[in-house]
Amino acid sequence: MHYAPVIKRIVKSKTGLIVKEIKENHKGFDNMVYIVETSGGRLVVKFPTKQKRSKVLSEAWALRQWTRLGVPVPKVLDTGRDYIIEEFVPGKQMGEADLSPTQTREVMEDLGRFAKKMHSVRTRKFGYLIEEGVGGNETWTDFMDPFFKKIMTQLKVNRIVDDKTLNRAMNFYVRNSEGPLEFDDPRLVHADLTQSNIVVDKGSIRGIIDATSAISGDPMFDVAVVNQNCYGTDLIDSFVQGYGKIDDERVLFYSLYQSVWLAHFAAVQTRDRALAQKAIASMKHYLDKEPL
Repeated sequence: MHYAPVIKRIVKSKTGLIVKEIKENHKGFDNMVYIVETSGGRLVVKFPTKQKRSKVLSEAWALRQWTRLGVPVPKVLDTGRDYIIEEFVPGKQMGEADLSPTQTREVMEDLGRFAKKMHSVRTRKFGYLIEEGVGGNETWTDFMDPFFKKIMTQLKVNRIVDDKTLNRAMNFYVRNSEGPLEFDDPRLVHADLTQSNIVVDKGSIRGIIDATSAISGDPMFDVAVVNQNCYGTDLIDSFVQGYGKIDDERVLFYSLYQSVWLAHFAAVQTRDRALAQKAIASMKHYLDKEPL
């Protein structure tokens, strides 16, 4: 493990703790993540992949904003240009936890309340954060539009989605994009509020983790991520009960956007055929819900 000497050095110099054991958690698209046992307890140390170094400081900034608001996110202990040290959040990912139906609904309602707090943080500009609280794009359209058209092209080239569904998706996007993409009140958005990033213990949320994808944008984008993650269930209703009023038209638009992204991600990046098929099914579902 070539990161071991670096981890031991920065943990000792920044926290004063002695490293006892290091375990690689997973190699994600944005970070190398290590669970570190120390003389003072368990920590998480992340190293961004080379092309994602600029996200480290913005992730730390986002976590600190949410901590200040009482949102259960990992406490940032230290960060540099190429690493971040966080407190470890004990528990299980929501999708792997043994929750009763009642507990699941309660967790989703709590998630809605926490998301509302998270979205109270105002930002400037749009897209991925290039500095504390500032996105890298002048408008929401500048961030959203090129990415959507790029993945639509890739879905077509790779024959992942049939032409009829792709044409429907593009037409839906053109007809319904004007309102959502003119959004001009940017907030701090987690952008990955999936069950794998919700840590629960004893039926309650212990932590909302992995703010690597945090962006400056429309809060309804997060609601759509939750909606897509809940596809096939009624759990989005519990989330909304905690969150409060939402904009159904914007959520539908971003849900279609999310399903297109997920189909591409599952088919091209993770090669998860079952997930890709589920994403395509949800895409068709959202297309069928378009207001006449």
